[in-house]
Amino acid sequence: MMGPYLGRNGVRQFVADLVADWSLLAMTIEDAVVGGDQVVVVVREEGIGRSSQVPITSIENHVWTVRDGRAFRADAYPSRAKALEAAGLRDG
Repeated sequence: MMGPYLGRNGVRQFVADLVADWSLLAMTIEDAVVGGDQVVVVVREEGIGRSSQVPITSIENHVWTVRDGRAFRADAYPSRAKALEAAGLRDG
């Protein structure tokens, strides 16, 4: 899956692409840091690949931008520190 996915149709396509890759997928929020209109979310993903049937566990670090109470943008980062930096937030 490669982005960007734009607008409501983009979100729908993102979800369709995600579901197509996994026979089982669960996402759990492990941590969230809120700062203004930016939210850093650390997500644990556990799943089983649809083609390979290989189980995986990974951690993703997202920065969500919220405008007028709605998700406006989401970006993924390789680490929590990078996500916090991108959002202009500090740890703790």
